[in-house]
Amino acid sequence: MKDRFVFKCVLEKEGKLYNALCLDLDISSYGVTVEEAKANLEEAITLYLEYAFETNRFEELVPRPVPPHVMAKYKNMSKKKIGQHAPKFDCEFFRSHDHQFAGC
Repeated sequence: MKDRFVFKCVLEKEGKLYNALCLDLDISSYGVTVEEAKANLEEAITLYLEYAFETNRFEELVPRPVPPHVMAKYKNMSKKKIGQHAPKFDCEFFRSHDHQFAGC
């Protein structure tokens, strides 16, 4: 298994909250700020990767992309920034020698 993973993510404002969605894992998280949404997404992805590894289901569960209709929605997403933030971003994770995941 490789030790470095890069996941495609998107960010959008929904009402007063920001939604960060990982397209490659179908995981999302919200925050009051962009930074909070991204941090919450990082935590959710980390927990998911650890679960997949610890249950020996990594190959089955990673990647697990969003459904095609969701992917189509974001495929041609505007490049217009949300504040100072790009709406599309990569979230990079590394697996350490003790099998812990850290990223974004």
